[in-house]
Amino acid sequence: MIVQFEASSLKSESEDDNDPPFVYVFALGLTGDYLSLARAKPIGGPEDWGIHIEVNDQIYSGYDQIARCELTSTAMAIVLTKPLGRRAEIEGVNVRFTPKNPPNPHFIEHLRLIFTGKEQLLDVTLGT
Repeated sequence: MIVQFEASSLKSESEDDNDPPFVYVFALGLTGDYLSLARAKPIGGPEDWGIHIEVNDQIYSGYDQIARCELTSTAMAIVLTKPLGRRAEIEGVNVRFTPKNPPNPHFIEHLRLIFTGKEQLLDVTLGT
């Protein structure tokens, strides 16, 4: 199954007061669907277990299971290397952005930071 939703809000943060510090991006849909991508800091440090993805619930989460992430001004599409969930329900995620709520520069910066060392998995193509 591919989880698809329209994001009603986008958030990104770099949390340095946490143990361990981390960076994340988050998309929330009107119906409660969500996508979270996170990575512990410093990137490559002992607490960095890779890119953490969570979709709609903790049971649909894992580390380093992203085969490809494509970001445009209108959508973000993620293809997974293996399905998330006990019964392998989720194979990918497609998040649509509204014209009033496209990804802002901080969201893009934090997404790039999350993919540090794994840049080949991330494709950012923003139209003007």
